[in-house]
Amino acid sequence: MSTIHFQDSWDRIESAHVEYGQFLNEIDRTMHSQVRRMIRGPSSEDPNGVVIQLLHPRELIELTNRPRVLAGQIAENLRSALDYIVFHLSERNDEALDGRLPAFVIADDAASFQRTSGTALKYLDAHQKKIMEGLQPYQGHDYLAIIREASNRSKHRSLLTLRNFTYTKTVFDSADNASEYEGWWHFVQPNGQAVYVKRGDHDVSLLGKYNATVALKYMLDGVKVVAWSFERYLNTGRFPEIVTG
Repeated sequence: MSTIHFQDSWDRIESAHVEYGQFLNEIDRTMHSQVRRMIRGPSSEDPNGVVIQLLHPRELIELTNRPRVLAGQIAENLRSALDYIVFHLSERNDEALDGRLPAFVIADDAASFQRTSGTALKYLDAHQKKIMEGLQPYQGHDYLAIIREASNRSKHRSLLTLRNFTYTKTVFDSADNASEYEGWWHFVQPNGQAVYVKRGDHDVSLLGKYNATVALKYMLDGVKVVAWSFERYLNTGRFPEIVTG
């Protein structure tokens, strides 16, 4: 019967999974709030009209604190999940750990890996170190480099920015036709009309260079596979091949 060896890692991954859902909800809530601010309902001059007033670009730059905090927490939880894997392996090899605590090495080249692994992977055997080297960003696991950078910068405002909508479709129609716009935002006006908004992609940037919603999911899925692979390794004695892409 298989055993869950890396429960601490899975707990961190589950926390990151929950935070990712919260992150998506916060992004959606922010975008909804901005659209609502743009809509100006009927006025005394034009009781049948609805005006869409574009916001100044500066009003679209920064997200609220909550999405940024969540993105940082996701990165930090995933980094901790990786560190717990190395700690557990190290403790299995030598219960009397001393000196600097073991940690999951994330290096950009072979020389950096060899230099860092002497301390961080001190308690791993040769086979386990070889597995770790095969998981490095320069071996194709680039999501680990994003985790490292995001967790290091999680407390900084530059971690996450919202530039603008990249796609939004707006339709004016009767509020009675709401059933025809399932999945759209509905902004019902006092004159019986409604503004229906179909949202598409958002230009939410992680670290100024990644699509945040895609990158965070990529990081989360990558760490899940790594944890699962090490579970297989301890249960079967063989580390499965991980295909990235």
